[in-house]
Amino acid sequence: NNLTEYSVGRKDQARESARARRAAEADLFKQLEVLLGLSSFGRQDKATIIRLAMAAVKAEKILKQGLVVFGDDFNTAYLCAVLAASP
Repeated sequence: NNLTEYSVGRKDQARESARARRAAEADLFKQLEVLLGLSSFGRQDKATIIRLAMAAVKAEKILKQGLVVFGDDFNTAYLCAVLAASP
């Protein structure tokens, strides 16, 4: 009987831990939606949010590299970033 009570307690603890992880994950995805400006487009699935976040990070990195190399001329930097990103 003691063993059954122990396993039930562990199951409850695991269930609560999983619930807390899901809540934390949902909060992080909500923050990403806000940062990416997706909140006005309705609810997005997690895969879409991750893909858009990765694209935003890559685009920012490319644009920053272009701006550093070519100075403050945004049009030149954008053109170089597009050319660098193309296969």
